[in-house]
Amino acid sequence: MSRKTYERFKIKQEKVKALTVTVVKANHVAEAFWNNLLKPKPDPYVMLRIRTSPNSMQQTTVKSNAYDPVWNESFTFYLNDDKKNTLELTMQDSDIGKDDLMGTKQLELDDLEVDKEITKVLNIDE
Repeated sequence: MSRKTYERFKIKQEKVKALTVTVVKANHVAEAFWNNLLKPKPDPYVMLRIRTSPNSMQQTTVKSNAYDPVWNESFTFYLNDDKKNTLELTMQDSDIGKDDLMGTKQLELDDLEVDKEITKVLNIDE
């Protein structure tokens, strides 16, 4: 006589908000740095991370040989109201082997108004 197998699991629904972030473009991406090193133009991309989100890390496509890349790429994250939510933006130069860090910035999300679109310009080199 075979025994039946039963799975036991718990389900919990939490309040979540959807946040859409659109990475539009960047200007003068490390131009002075690359010119001083006599390197080819950078191949930038942006990594987006919200550690409290279930889909916590996403990234743009790589824009080859671009000081002024244009992405216009949108990403959706799911936020939990009960946690502190921070968006981390990291720009990197894609290389064979290890990518070069070009800059990083954090943006607190908890004070954003629901259903209101805002535009932020960030100096990622600071």
